[in-house]
Amino acid sequence: MARLGSDKRPLILRVQTQGRAQEVLAVCQDHGWKAIVGIEPGKSENISDLERLLDPLPPARAEAKIGNNDPCTCGSGKKYKRCCMNNKSGEAGKEMNSSKGYLRKDKPPISRLALSRFCEELKEHPALLKKTKKKLAAKLPEVNFDDFPSGRWDSRKLREMSTEDIIAKLRSFDVMFDEDVFKKRARQYISAIRLADDHYYPRDDTDLGRDEDFIWLAVVELWKRIIPDRINVEMLDDAMQEGYSLLHKKDYPGGMREWQTAWEMIKTLIPAHIKSVDGADEFLPEPLTQSIHGWCGDFAMELYNARMYEQRIALCHEFCLRFSDSEAEIQVMLRAEAESYAELGNYDTAEKIFKALTDRFPHVIWGYVGWGDIYWLSRHSKRTSPDYDKAKSIYGMGLERCTEEADIIHERIDNLMRESGERKAFQGVRNFIRKILCKNYE
Repeated sequence: MARLGSDKRPLILRVQTQGRAQEVLAVCQDHGWKAIVGIEPGKSENISDLERLLDPLPPARAEAKIGNNDPCTCGSGKKYKRCCMNNKSGEAGKEMNSSKGYLRKDKPPISRLALSRFCEELKEHPALLKKTKKKLAAKLPEVNFDDFPSGRWDSRKLREMSTEDIIAKLRSFDVMFDEDVFKKRARQYISAIRLADDHYYPRDDTDLGRDEDFIWLAVVELWKRIIPDRINVEMLDDAMQEGYSLLHKKDYPGGMREWQTAWEMIKTLIPAHIKSVDGADEFLPEPLTQSIHGWCGDFAMELYNARMYEQRIALCHEFCLRFSDSEAEIQVMLRAEAESYAELGNYDTAEKIFKALTDRFPHVIWGYVGWGDIYWLSRHSKRTSPDYDKAKSIYGMGLERCTEEADIIHERIDNLMRESGERKAFQGVRNFIRKILCKNYE
């Protein structure tokens, strides 16, 4: 069969306007491909032949057989027979580790999302911008920062553009964009940025100058508009950062709603075979502005600040089930779950969780610290009646079992003794006053 794009087998393309036909023909001529372009305003555009040449499929290869004792393709580090041999996650792992899939070896060390957000923040705060430029100029005196970052594209600029204008701008770089092809390609990705890297940057190493960031920002924005129901890394990052922004404004309910949405996205994006939160961060093909690891701790803390104890319990429980290999983080989450039950007045359940925590991690001091704290430092105990003796006995248990960081418990006991003594003294004065008042009324 003749080669596609040759005289004997030209590309058959259909567009809606004369201007679009000229664009398509220009691309074909640049590559030396022969094409027949029809203009049919009443029909949808079809340039699939051109897309095939611009984005050729790799040749099919015979799949190597995986031995039972070979490392599992999902990347867990376990043997295949003890991991994914009897389920479908092994196949998913192979897809996610492929060059067209979710994981990439060339994952950048710094998030492009974070850099873009930082540039937006600089534009909004002139004083911070001036200070940043001064630092940059001192470190890189050979670079001119006069138009930084005003000359850079950012997501705000893209949001203000129409979909038609974004696509027209892409085509000005000879980037062919077809909505149906875009949807098909997006099925293989969980990051719009990586989709842009693989399919929408010019293949001839064209120097785009200040427009370098436009293409990936455009693909991120078009993803949100064309396939908003398909969750990706950039949407997760948006939900995380919007939550931080709302919390900065003291809007705790709004911030927690955004973060609950982010948590649901994490559960959707991260495959079930990944059992550690660090593994979840490594799985994402593009770094987030804030890591999942760090954000989960922030979420649990802010739920406490917002007094949303039921939601905090649910988060901690789900985290421990989902990331069961993250032992250090599980210690924190179990403690947070138990504390939340105590704040709701359910001390029986809190006791069971703390006992399970200290049995599992008997030499970690913080389990005993949190356990004792619920009896005199929690909000609920302050509203009711502190149980200093109970707290002291739990702290003593910690001192018996733990050799490291014992000073933390000694400090707790000192503060407890001081507060309990002051409380007893105050109660004594209050009882004395009551006796006097009673005598006066007699």
